[in-house]
Amino acid sequence: MQFGSCTEEQLNSEGDVWRAVTGRENEAEESVVLWKHSVVREVQHLGVCSRRTSANEERRGQTSRLHHFIRRKNHKSCGVCGFIAGPVEIDQTPLVAICKPKNLKIANVCRGSATDALLALERKVAMAESKYVLGVFVDIRGAFDNVWWPAVLREVLYRDCDRRSYRLLVDYFRDRRVMYREGMNTRAKAVTKGCPQGSVLGPRLWNLLFDGVLRRLSESGRDVIAYADDLVVLVTENSRAALERTATDVVAQLIALCGEVRLTVSREKTVMMLLRGHLSADRPPIVDVEGVRVRAVREFKYLGVTLSAGMGLDTHVETVSAKAINCMAKVTRLAGAGWGYEFNGLVTWYRGLFLGILLYGVQFWAHRLKERHWKKLASAQRTVLLKVNRAYRTAPTVAMPVLAGVLPIRYEAWWRWAAYRIKRRVPVCVPGIVELTAEQVEDRSVRRYAIVKDALMTAWQRDWEAASTGRLTYEFLPDVRDRMSKKFIRPDFEVTQFLVGHGEFLAKLHSLGLRDQDKCSCGEPETARHVLVDCARYNDLREQFRLRGLTLRDMVGRPGTMDDLRSFARAALKRLVAWHASGVGGAVQQAG
Repeated sequence: MQFGSCTEEQLNSEGDVWRAVTGRENEAEESVVLWKHSVVREVQHLGVCSRRTSANEERRGQTSRLHHFIRRKNHKSCGVCGFIAGPVEIDQTPLVAICKPKNLKIANVCRGSATDALLALERKVAMAESKYVLGVFVDIRGAFDNVWWPAVLREVLYRDCDRRSYRLLVDYFRDRRVMYREGMNTRAKAVTKGCPQGSVLGPRLWNLLFDGVLRRLSESGRDVIAYADDLVVLVTENSRAALERTATDVVAQLIALCGEVRLTVSREKTVMMLLRGHLSADRPPIVDVEGVRVRAVREFKYLGVTLSAGMGLDTHVETVSAKAINCMAKVTRLAGAGWGYEFNGLVTWYRGLFLGILLYGVQFWAHRLKERHWKKLASAQRTVLLKVNRAYRTAPTVAMPVLAGVLPIRYEAWWRWAAYRIKRRVPVCVPGIVELTAEQVEDRSVRRYAIVKDALMTAWQRDWEAASTGRLTYEFLPDVRDRMSKKFIRPDFEVTQFLVGHGEFLAKLHSLGLRDQDKCSCGEPETARHVLVDCARYNDLREQFRLRGLTLRDMVGRPGTMDDLRSFARAALKRLVAWHASGVGGAVQQAG
């Protein structure tokens, strides 16, 4: 196995650590020190430490030894989420085995993504046996800038790191300097703390330092969940007085432990919120530490999800819906009726931008939403799909996902939720749709993802058949599975009017109060179907574009007929608009 520029055998052999890691036989002491120097360059208000590419390679070689030590000996030193790769079990809080003599276990922190941390929070709140659960959301002031290296080395020694790895880390910290300009002069200052932005070893150093704080909190019986430097401490009690007393002790203990490693808790940004139980909003718990009261809030954004008191999600759904719509609006401004982004480009933006914002953390909250939340999300999806399909605002909601060839937001959310659980070997149960037992999830011979996807498509098909609106679209696209496979269907401004039935047709305009009559010149109601199939005024276009005799479903059945339908729609609407402009069909009715 290769580590940096040397093999595992070289790393395990006796000899100079520097030579083993870098692969160099002779290196001047000057070079060893020089690569540790960084230059601070001010970019607006942000100081950025930069080094030569060769220095970064040196640093990667040095850090690989520490990474290898932690992986090889199962010294998974840190349970802080976000910086540790590997599978995560979400049915129980993962245990982090430290080192062989100590064999410490930290049962209150987990590895993995922000979603894993959120699920750990939900699980702990649900499993608490007390009446009240208070969450104290702790902010560490300048966390990564204040990683104190002596405390990191002490933590490494505590974990019984091997001698060469320890010496390597000591050498990594030695003779560190930062150079900066002050007027016309260049000054240098010794550095004993901090992780530069973009540092290879920075996240590992933070984990080593902060995990020591979390370990001591855990040993004292505190429930803690951490993601990088975002920490929440849970306080569980059965009365207000006990809640206030315990919370005060917890915050005081945390401040003291952070102080020992020269970390500072920001008392202004540290807040608390009741996650279970009900107390008067006008009389929240009082937690005073050294004369400073911890602020009580009714909602808090933790790891990208806005939690309300009692773990509510009303504010989160409102917030992400508005944000997703606003972000997508900046894209759809570049897509007009006949110009700008085409359908495929808009769908790409929809999947990457809109769904990315709207469904962030869905694995944590999908199973906790109420019907009003789903309606809000569906409304947000409708707003965006109207732009993607270039449809009028009166177009039926149920037809928009079918026309665009994307899952309704409810089923998209359930799909992501279920896929997450399958990946982590957790049973899946989507009420009324699909259920996978623990045995099925564990059995790799079972097509687990296909079962879930097929069940969701079946549920969507059932909804589509039972809908009371969008019936013209249903005649074109009665099978949602078939629609999802037809990538050549690319709605545009003209085609969408015929596929949905909402557009420049007198029958629709009259129903909206925009025309005083709904009849075509042939005496029949002027609907999209009438123009496309029946009206003799468009026989020449049907012959020209080979649509005569085709059913509505056949018109979108193949790429060739779809192109013919698109050509017919453009020519027919151009003729229709000109006919209406000549005064046929009546004037627009005035309000009042």
